[in-house]
Amino acid sequence: MREIESTKRFSQVKKCLDGKLLKKISSGEQCIYSNFWVWAVFEDLALLGRLDAIVFEGGKAKYIIELKTSRKGLGIFEDAIVQAQVYGLCIESMGFDCSELKLVIVKVKSELVDEISPDKVKKIIIAGLLKNKVKELEKMFSRRLRVHIEDYDRKLVEEKLEFIKDYWLELRGPHPSNNPNKCKSCYYRDLCPYG
Repeated sequence: MREIESTKRFSQVKKCLDGKLLKKISSGEQCIYSNFWVWAVFEDLALLGRLDAIVFEGGKAKYIIELKTSRKGLGIFEDAIVQAQVYGLCIESMGFDCSELKLVIVKVKSELVDEISPDKVKKIIIAGLLKNKVKELEKMFSRRLRVHIEDYDRKLVEEKLEFIKDYWLELRGPHPSNNPNKCKSCYYRDLCPYG
């Protein structure tokens, strides 16, 4: 069932990219899309995901924006960075120029999202990015928003995927984490000798 759903989703994305959307991106004008579906095949692993937002400019993918909410801290976890890097790999595999791609992970307190909605938070972040005012945004939303930006790195994401694909394919169990919150939500927590 999951394979059928993924195949249907892939067909929808491909159909969308074959039409007006691809022409608009190729034209070089600035394009901003929310909930943008991406896919790639890495070795024997199919990757499919939905970006919170992406900005294209000059025919290139410029920013991938990934929004993460939290009731507690504003720390950026490695899995969020890896997720954004995988999205970059997908975008590149779809044929887009990622030579200037920046990955933007935004950690937002849940209270802020509840107050002004996820879509409005995305719009505020994108406006701040495009005007180069990210630090001002962080100050304006003091202790309720943090922005982490890094370059897309194909070599890094391929190394990360090599490491985690065996876990995803259930060929190995998890590795221990130093983060007790990750252990709380882990499928293997009752079997883990580290917990």
